[in-house]
Amino acid sequence: MGVGMNKIARSAFGWLASQSKTIMVIVATLAISGWGTTAVMAAIPDAVGILHGCRTTATGTMRIIDSASQSCTVLETAVNWNQGAQGTFVSNLTNADLVSADLRYKDFANRTISGINLTNSQLSGADFTNSHLSNALVESIDAVKVNFTGAVFTNVSFNQASFRSSNFTNVDLSNTNQANNDLRGSNLTGANLSNSDIYNTLFATDGSEVTTFTSTNLTNVAFDSVDFTGTSLTGATLTGATWTNVLCPDGTNSDSHSNTCSGHLNP
Repeated sequence: MGVGMNKIARSAFGWLASQSKTIMVIVATLAISGWGTTAVMAAIPDAVGILHGCRTTATGTMRIIDSASQSCTVLETAVNWNQGAQGTFVSNLTNADLVSADLRYKDFANRTISGINLTNSQLSGADFTNSHLSNALVESIDAVKVNFTGAVFTNVSFNQASFRSSNFTNVDLSNTNQANNDLRGSNLTGANLSNSDIYNTLFATDGSEVTTFTSTNLTNVAFDSVDFTGTSLTGATLTGATWTNVLCPDGTNSDSHSNTCSGHLNP
């Protein structure tokens, strides 16, 4: 969380504290007047401790909302944050809605997380070491230089994600669906991607970013429109892999030699 976000968070909490008596008086008055027949519980923060707010683009004015019943206008930008210290998270992230959240450099290590929605979130620099994500929605995320070492992904689909220069050492990505992703410069040493479908994904090496496939399990992976240009696949297990319109490590197209990159696994 940057300096600007910290200021917003302090301002938001300060506003809530300063208005607490006023809010109590209003609620009490409404109840006495007969307006309180039905109790309405505002979810601020929400069930997993996340605060939701709207920042006016033109003025920077901040307001807190109940995300279950309110939303930001077209003149505002949605801002989400938690009540913990910088870099920490609430303990329970099950089914958390973190759409468009700024999660850069957050610590998710050793967590078991189910049902989380990370669509459009920013995850660069985050730590997912030995975490277990299941039934997660991971689309259009910015996840450059993320540490996924030893992580396990169950029933997770990755779409339009940038994982450039991220660490996937010994990660279990078996049986996942991956499309339109950028993994250039990532370390996939010992990773298990067996039985996965990988479509329109960049693994290419341009000299400055080297993608590593040492002891990577690519058994029965269906490669479609993938770019491996400049990347060595000789250390990977490719038993049963299928190749459709794939740019092989040596720059040739799999379609030009019987739909395979076998014999063309070195730059």
